[in-house]
Amino acid sequence: MNLGDIKAAARLRLQDTRSIVWSDVGLALFANDALDELTQSEATLKRVSFSLIEDQRTYSLPTNLLELRGVKINGNKMFGTHASLLEELDSRYLSTTGTPGYYYLQDLLTMAFYPTPSWTDSYTEFEAESGMVSGEDGVVVQVTVDDTDATFDSDSGVLIDWFDTSQATNSVIESLDGEVTGYSDGPFVCQISYVYRVPDLVNDGDTPELPVYMHDALVFYTVAEALRKEGQGQDKKAAKFWQSRFQELQKEWFARNLEWSRGEDQFASQRPVSWGDDLETRMRVWP
Repeated sequence: MNLGDIKAAARLRLQDTRSIVWSDVGLALFANDALDELTQSEATLKRVSFSLIEDQRTYSLPTNLLELRGVKINGNKMFGTHASLLEELDSRYLSTTGTPGYYYLQDLLTMAFYPTPSWTDSYTEFEAESGMVSGEDGVVVQVTVDDTDATFDSDSGVLIDWFDTSQATNSVIESLDGEVTGYSDGPFVCQISYVYRVPDLVNDGDTPELPVYMHDALVFYTVAEALRKEGQGQDKKAAKFWQSRFQELQKEWFARNLEWSRGEDQFASQRPVSWGDDLETRMRVWP
């Protein structure tokens, strides 16, 4: 449904198909007001993924981003921090490399990771064979994966991470003898979810960047605002009805997107989703 379709559908409900009471310009303004309303209620959420580049600390965020809501790397939730806190923790935080544990915003459209993503730097390669290998920090367990040399690190004799010689991998210690599970031979992949700004509808052929069923929400909002406007066609009772139709879709989409974007693990410290009746108190939650 494009802007022309939205206006036509609104006119059918307003019984003004000949544009006697409401102008096309006015209806277009109401439709764009609906987009602003969806953005302000954070019902407009997107999720995108991108691969991290070794030794690259900063990454550009989407230009339509308004607020970052969640960050994961290889499916693991990341926690946000600030550069000032990292500087207190590690004076060389800009050059420290390894598996990223935190993200922070360098500016409004640039995010950075600490440590800087790296999966080959500062690790020692060993011959691929099963058994025990003695290292500087103690005894570590050698791992063989598909007959490929493995790279790993240890801390006081405990295997904490292992890597193959070309791609990032994470490990899970399953038993005391050092058996490793959870192998993944892919690079670091970052997934972000964020509130985005829907571009305004300017021409009749413009289609809103929303799910198709949410196009009806724009129609309902347009009708409600038209009926609320002072003048010959004002009908506050009917306006309240159409506003409630808009809010039903707004709240439903917000609740669905919140669960989809943030994941079940995010709900531990939040109130359960109740179809949006408490939007104002649930909006600003740091990812």
